[in-house]
Amino acid sequence: MLKEVDANINENFANSVCFIFRNGKQSFNIEYTRFLNKVGQIVIPSDQRNISEITINDSPAIVSKEDGQYTLTYQKGKTNLLFFSDGLPYSECEKIIASIR
Repeated sequence: MLKEVDANINENFANSVCFIFRNGKQSFNIEYTRFLNKVGQIVIPSDQRNISEITINDSPAIVSKEDGQYTLTYQKGKTNLLFFSDGLPYSECEKIIASIR
């Protein structure tokens, strides 16, 4: 169930909206951020994390699966998508991610 929507508007930097869904102890958030200026490449330290790279809409995305949590960071142009879930089966997260257009 959608429990909360949070928007952040910064006319000098970026605009974002975050959708927070919860069902008991399971939760997932989807946050879109649209940067107003050029965005550098996303860098995620991977020394002690279970990180893999996938492709969404012909662009790379970074996925981390650890301790029942699933995190995806995806950037296309000036738009960044962050998906985070806790307690949701990884197979369900992957179905949600597969629906991104």
